[in-house]
Amino acid sequence: MEVLDKKIHRVVAIGNFDGLHLGHKKLIERLKYIAKVNNLEPLVYIIERHYVAERILTKKQKVDILKDMGICNIYFEDFTEEFKSMRKDEFINKVLKDKFNVEAVVSSYDFRFGKDREGDIDYLKKFFNVEVVEKINGISSTNVRKLLRDGNVKEANKLLGREFSLLGTVVVGLKIGGTIGFRTANMKIDNETILPSNGVYKTKTCYNDKIYDSITNIGYNPTISSLKYKSIETNIFDFDEDIYGKDIEVYFLDKIRDEKKFKDVKELVSQIEKDIKKVRKV
Repeated sequence: MEVLDKKIHRVVAIGNFDGLHLGHKKLIERLKYIAKVNNLEPLVYIIERHYVAERILTKKQKVDILKDMGICNIYFEDFTEEFKSMRKDEFINKVLKDKFNVEAVVSSYDFRFGKDREGDIDYLKKFFNVEVVEKINGISSTNVRKLLRDGNVKEANKLLGREFSLLGTVVVGLKIGGTIGFRTANMKIDNETILPSNGVYKTKTCYNDKIYDSITNIGYNPTISSLKYKSIETNIFDFDEDIYGKDIEVYFLDKIRDEKKFKDVKELVSQIEKDIKKVRKV
């Protein structure tokens, strides 16, 4: 591990921070406060489990959100077998003391560390000033994921304190949308990222630091193609640029309807027109 400047004393928050929901934000705000009053440098130490499915945020999204919250020092740790086998004293001495020069820790009430989760908050308090931030009832990454699986993006957004979004690259799709009058941007995203349930959503899309109103369909295109894989197709309103190979971020505001197989293309086009009218009014 890279050794950071030993002259700088730090207060650290440790975790995976998937979602960076309101509970995480409460912890980060406390981290910033303790750093300020004690003249310490705030550090967010993120332990990444790369094999975990249904991530709410990509690594880049976590960095962007934390920077927006005023956190400049962010360190990612891969949850390797070597790291997983580290004993609690080794974690305290090699990581928190030698690497980060930690004086204080801000933590959730259930934080555990070291091999077999042998270390806990009480043990941590033997070495550092520790502040425990209590959980906000009903707010967790697990609950956010459940709401997203149900397509309830409005409620998920309330727990997150912002709109859930997908970050990805625009790729060439079947190019069917253009033939029926609704050109779409097809996204390729991280395979581990959670998707809201199949259906049509009111969204907004960020490209090149500009925000556009949009509508997004997640699913298998049963009327036209019956894809074997899920597609994410976004019709960006009042937009006509070639963005193949470019990154976009799509923010989900509300679910309009479930995915449906229509009897023919004409009926599909009629429904898409209704969906767009509804989105533009909502």
